[in-house]
Amino acid sequence: MRSRLEDLIKKYNQKRNDDLLNLFNEVYRRCQMHAEMKEQFIKNDIKIIDEKISKNIELQNRLENDIKIINEKLNLIK
Repeated sequence: MRSRLEDLIKKYNQKRNDDLLNLFNEVYRRCQMHAEMKEQFIKNDIKIIDEKISKNIELQNRLENDIKIINEKLNLIK
C-alpha cells in the first residue's frame, strides 16, 4: 500500500513538474515572440526617422542653395 501511494505521489509530482515546465516554455516562447515584434517595430521606426532626417537635410541644403542664389542676385542688383 505504501509503495502504491509513493508511486502515485511520484507520478503526481512528475506530472506537476512537466506541466510547470510546459507553462514556463510557453511563457518564454511568447515573451521571445513579443520581444522580436518590438524589435521589428523599433527597426521600422528608426528607418522612418532616418528617411525623414535625410529628407530634412535635403530640403535644408536646397534652401541654403536658394538663399545663396538669391543673395548673389541681390548683390548683382546693387
